[in-house]
Amino acid sequence: DYNKAEMIAWAEEYEHPIFYNLFDEIDYNSMVTIRELWNILWNYRLVKQEKWKDLCFYSMISTVLNEKEDDLRIHPIISSEPGTGKDEGLNLVKEILDKLGYKTYKPASVTDRTLLGGVNAAQMEINTKKGEDSEKWQDPREPGILKDANWIGLGESECIFKPGAHNRQIQLILRQAMDKGRTIEKGVAGLMIDIYTNTTFAFATYPLPDIINKILTNGLFQRALYFDKKLKAGEHEAIVKHVTKMRFDSSVKENFNEARYKELLCQKLKGMKMWYDENKKKFVFYKGAHDYVDYLWD
Repeated sequence: DYNKAEMIAWAEEYEHPIFYNLFDEIDYNSMVTIRELWNILWNYRLVKQEKWKDLCFYSMISTVLNEKEDDLRIHPIISSEPGTGKDEGLNLVKEILDKLGYKTYKPASVTDRTLLGGVNAAQMEINTKKGEDSEKWQDPREPGILKDANWIGLGESECIFKPGAHNRQIQLILRQAMDKGRTIEKGVAGLMIDIYTNTTFAFATYPLPDIINKILTNGLFQRALYFDKKLKAGEHEAIVKHVTKMRFDSSVKENFNEARYKELLCQKLKGMKMWYDENKKKFVFYKGAHDYVDYLWD
């Protein structure tokens, strides 16, 4: 006779074991929302970290929508000291998007060539010797991951904020990729590599002293949401204890079927995407919305 959804929410809040299996309930699909499922998975994998949870959630949602007319992408930048679990949030986003069939990457670092691609010098030599009519002639351009990536997460993104000689153009490439036009062009060896991308980016980094200056002065992340947090002693202790509990307390996994929650979340996200595609042309701003935007600017 109890409301089992509320019982589970209460158990999550006070970190008690979950004794009910909601998947036995016939009406569970109508009972729980996408956001609630995300919260359940996040709280299981990470200590709450509300702002990180929100940023990763909207990064995932904007990738699933994959809107190519209006730019709805959310690019979060999460900054905090090492050992705070911020990278684990990106891992969870990637796992869900992979299950849905989206193309995702989580490279340790990136260069201009990683993102945009380059020219195969050996193939260019063959083309020069054999000519365009030869069976061995091929386009020597090799596109990078921006061509097909729906989502790119960088858990160690200081290579972006502190580019070296080998990737000094990377900020310009990312700025163009995040622009509403989403088209990047690069000349290499006399050829043009042009890519249209709809990639959503997510970055995690340790605190950098000049990161705010880079974001504000060079327009690097014009559409990004930046969140920096220095954890208090109690918060860091809670993260360490949670990691220890997940690693060594076998009862945690016995009482929580993560795969089933992921599967239900994916079903819900598929339904959301279908509904959005069918209804997006009906969306309108309410009358007077421009007045509110003017007020915010003022």
